[in-house]
Amino acid sequence: QEVKASHTGNLFLTLTKESTSIRLLNQTTSVIAEFNDKYSHMTFDSTGEYVILSSNERDKCNLTIFKYTSETINNLKGPSETVKGLISHPIQPIIYSIGSSS
Repeated sequence: QEVKASHTGNLFLTLTKESTSIRLLNQTTSVIAEFNDKYSHMTFDSTGEYVILSSNERDKCNLTIFKYTSETINNLKGPSETVKGLISHPIQPIIYSIGSSS
């Protein structure tokens, strides 16, 4: 299982390796939103307002940005290789993805 906290520490993303579901939780561990589209990497943006998700499937190399309401804000064309990691810059509106061609 993987857990990531927002920069403010009041929201959390969880990913269980057995499932492809990513859950957005608040401090009381209540589920605010659930993302069920085979995502494998997750992070918060620098403001803590958005959730950024990606898949490691070669044919789905997109980065998807969601508001907490599960509303898709933007679908960015990702790298042509498999995504292995995802992180956002702590201050600037920059998203970094790490890929591998194998």
